Amino acid sequence: MGAVGREPEVAWDFAGPADAGPLGAAIIGYRDMGGVGLDLRVAGTAAITVVIELGGREVIVDDAVGRRNLGGFVVGLPVEPMRIRSERAECIEVRLSPIRAYSLLGVAPTDLGRGAVDLDELWGPRARRLREQLAAARTWDERFALTKSFLAQCDRPMRTPDPEVLAGWHHILASHGQVKIGALADSVGWSHKRLRRTSPDRTRCTMRLGSA
Repeated sequence: MGAVGREPEVAWDFAGPADAGPLGAAIIGYRDMGGVGLDLRVAGTAAITVVIELGGREVIVDDAVGRRNLGGFVVGLPVEPMRIRSERAECIEVRLSPIRAYSLLGVAPTDLGRGAVDLDELWGPRARRLREQLAAARTWDERFALTKSFLAQCDRPMRTPDPEVLAGWHHILASHGQVKIGALADSVGWSHKRLRRTSPDRTRCTMRLGSA
């Protein structure tokens, strides 16, 4: 999730990024120290973004779904432009590659839709417990450790894409999303038809980026 417009970075406490090791995630933390408020207009990036609000103040999200007050959310690929606001935000943000997101989130990136998905819908009561634990932690290092532990418990290594899908994703990144489906299929040794017919859970996120 990339910022298109944001308030000046005044009186903000930023921490990270923290290395999540084999989880393949980048974790950062930020907190509004001066009461300037958060007001972002964001667009998609080549990552799945998870935002967890831990200051007891919900984040207001205006997107393709409408306006909602959320304690946390995840944004998939692709995403419609959205606006995110908070009077005094305090958040952990996790960025995952689409390849790793499937095993960590328990849902295919394309099933996330084009707007923000409420973390309570995705993780149920576990999302609320995580926010409570993060809020009780005293340092960013403690919060990062809690987040890593939570993601590790969510990880299901059996949800691993085919090697061809992994190779295709790396090809897309190397070409900055400018590879055509036919060329992508050739690069991984699959037919164009097979690439299109492979399970959507495993390849549709790759195909959408590579369909230009």
